Formats: sequence, structure tokens, C-alpha cells
Amino acid sequence: MNRLDKVVVFHPLKREELDEVLEIELMQVQKRVLDSTTRPFFFRITGEGREFLLEEGTDQRYGARHLKRAIERYVVYPIARLLATTQVHQGDALVIDHHLGEEASQWLVPFTQRLRPSDRSTQADRSMR
Repeated sequence: MNRLDKVVVFHPLKREELDEVLEIELMQVQKRVLDSTTRPFFFRITGEGREFLLEEGTDQRYGARHLKRAIERYVVYPIARLLATTQVHQGDALVIDHHLGEEASQWLVPFTQRLRPSDRSTQADRSMR
């Protein structure tokens, strides 16, 4: 009783693996936006925004355990506020950016063009890159 049968060693995630985890989580958020809202739209996060999310949501000891929380705080909640105040319309494309030195992410909406229904699947593929 109370004996160890096996020892499992977990190695810290590499940068490429953290990027993959972030990409998977962001694709899930995009899918939620497309499936659950009456005004589907697309978003993409700039390189600086991704760096910020990785910095806030990962660390050497715990890996990507807090990444979902960072995405909720800096991506999902602000998107929900935009939806609640009807600042986002169907087919809009949001660009989420973070400027160094600022505590919160800055939202930029450079595209106001509405997408045709046939363009949506193509745009969804491009929005996650």
C-alpha cells in the first residue's frame, strides 16, 4: 500500500507547442462566435496580441494551464461587451491587437465591409492565421 508504481515526467512545453495550444483555443472561440451569435463575425489576433496572450497565460512551471483564462479575460469578455452594445455587426472582421506598455488589449476594427455568405468559410480559415 501507498507505493509508487510509476513515475511520469512532464517536460516544459516548447514555444511551438504553446503556439499550437493557443491556435486551438482561438479556433474554438471563433467557432463559438460563429455558432452561437445571431450576428456571426470573424476575428484575428495580431502577433503582438498573441505574444501578450502567451505571456499572460503561460509559464515555465505550469505550461498553458492558465491560457484559457487569459483568452476569456482578454478576448471573450471584450467580444461579449462589443456584442452586448451592438458595436459588432454580421460579417464584420475584428482585428485584436495589444500594444506594448498597455495593460489591456486594444481593439481595432479596420474592416467594416460585410462578407457575403459564400465568403464566410474562406474568411474563417484565414482569420485564424
